[in-house]
Amino acid sequence: MTTAAPWLARQAWKNGQIRANNVDLNLYAQIASLLISGLIIIPLVLFKRSEISTSVQRVLQEGFHHFDGYLLLLFLLLLVVIQLPLVLKAWFKWQKNRQLRLTLEPYPGRIGGQVAGRISLPYRLPAGSQASVDLNCIRDTRGQSSAQQVLWRRQAEAHVTPAHLGSEVRFNALVDADQPDASLQHVEESRNLKVAIVWMVRVQVPAVGFDESFTIPVFRLGNETARDTEPPASPETAPTRAEIATLPAEIARVEERANGFTIDYPPGRERSFGQLLLAFGAAADAGSLFMLYVLYQSFGPDQPPLFALLTKLVLFLGLAFAGSAMLLGGLYYLVNRLQVELTGDQLTITRHFFQKRFSRTLSTRDIYGFDKRISTQTDQGAHSEIEYAIRLHTQDGRCFIVGDGIKGDRHVDLLLTYLGSRLPHQPTHGRSCQEAAPPWLAAAITGAIIVSVLLGVITLALFISV
Repeated sequence: MTTAAPWLARQAWKNGQIRANNVDLNLYAQIASLLISGLIIIPLVLFKRSEISTSVQRVLQEGFHHFDGYLLLLFLLLLVVIQLPLVLKAWFKWQKNRQLRLTLEPYPGRIGGQVAGRISLPYRLPAGSQASVDLNCIRDTRGQSSAQQVLWRRQAEAHVTPAHLGSEVRFNALVDADQPDASLQHVEESRNLKVAIVWMVRVQVPAVGFDESFTIPVFRLGNETARDTEPPASPETAPTRAEIATLPAEIARVEERANGFTIDYPPGRERSFGQLLLAFGAAADAGSLFMLYVLYQSFGPDQPPLFALLTKLVLFLGLAFAGSAMLLGGLYYLVNRLQVELTGDQLTITRHFFQKRFSRTLSTRDIYGFDKRISTQTDQGAHSEIEYAIRLHTQDGRCFIVGDGIKGDRHVDLLLTYLGSRLPHQPTHGRSCQEAAPPWLAAAITGAIIVSVLLGVITLALFISV
């Protein structure tokens, strides 16, 4: 029975009604944190109450002039007290969500077909409330380090309707035929690494702060439909001007002309990843400045051993180099602008970075096809934020980026369809290509490698000389 219907082998999937992920664990973790911290901090405060009282009186009379460990106990007690309303909030949320079930209709979800279902919420939603439902295919790896990489995502059609005891969210999404089946368990891929394919539905209702994910069965049942990860071959499917106008200005602007078009991807579209790099770069540079200060303080009357000086120097150089590289990368993601322009049979791809322009020109006869891929991912699993890139494949096996920083599968599919309607192309599924890095990027990477090698050689030579 389970061979013909493998999803029945998993208890959580047997009846097609699926609980939210970690709905109990989130509450238990908060309660455990409160109990452990309370059982440690509260007895310490009671046992040292006289010393704490003396420290508080001293601060009130003389002011805060030096660190007092007894005052730290008061701060830790405050943190315990703050956890109480958070645990109560989590408990009320758990009371509402513990009975929630997502019902798949049809059951199970079908690769090359559809994933559809409904969930009844214990909330009276106001008229016009919106729900967002995302279907995710995730590669879940477990080993020395764990990660959940989003392989594919689609925003489902979702509708909110009134129900007997609250509201009901119904959704429906088509699944590409080239996606993998859900795994029943993790399979050992290599030593200390186990891998599973996990399908998740994330349901968000902003009006009531509802945000839960559900692990669902999605399998290949035969009669798969055609893949839709590439632009359609027929020019009749070209998006209309009204559809193109729905693209948010922060993602792309499309301008059509008699002899071509221009797609302008504005600065700031990759803001989240750029800000992340800037934060890490600033932290690394702050560390390098601190190491520089420590190194400067070392050159005094009581000079430390040479080995200690060399260690501080290496830390300073490494942090400064890494921080500067991340700051530059963050600035690039924040301010770069991409422009794709077709004039006649010439396609020009231009990257703007501050006052610099880096261009590539291709003939439309050199184009083989297009595809999309996930370029960046922040956070893990179904709750991650992802951005897409569109790649142009050439006849000689190279790839060029003709779109990046695109949020939302509908927006990237719209751009992909538009490119496919205006430029010649063939299916690219399974076709490998080598991304053609611009000369300036290749020079920057080469320079970084040279500097890293030189730093390593100098460091090794200094330690050997000691």
